[in-house]
Amino acid sequence: MNTATTIPSGYDRLPTDYQVCATRPDCPVRGQCLRASAYDTVARKGASFLSIVNPLIPCTAIGCEFFATNMPMMYALGISQLLDDLPYRAAVSIKKELIAYFGRTNFFRIRTKARYITIEEQAYIRSLFQDKGIDPDRIRYDEMHAIYDTESPIVRSH
Repeated sequence: MNTATTIPSGYDRLPTDYQVCATRPDCPVRGQCLRASAYDTVARKGASFLSIVNPLIPCTAIGCEFFATNMPMMYALGISQLLDDLPYRAAVSIKKELIAYFGRTNFFRIRTKARYITIEEQAYIRSLFQDKGIDPDRIRYDEMHAIYDTESPIVRSH
């Protein structure tokens, strides 16, 4: 199940089984927590059923163990034109290194927009361009998405 959802505004497209956090006045990070923000949204919408984090779980100065930031991460989608404007030798070399890094299957899933490119993977691509003497500002992804990372391993599967 793909639980990472692109949310252009609000939290209304989070997975329906996403655990939310009901009002906890003792939580010092409530304003930065995706679960708390999502609760406020679904409560206003009048949802019939909710999956709620147990309010008896201890809360510390950095929140509870279920804290999830409400700041979306920028994920890239698609590299169909990544190598188009590069010198031939550099493009061939970069493609080989990307296939070695991602594996052939994941490379083609990324190229065809079937898989997101994480922030860490974007940093790798940037360093690869730099290592080849190519300005990393020339990197162009097909699309960029602000995504709430509800389960980081699953966000890798688009």
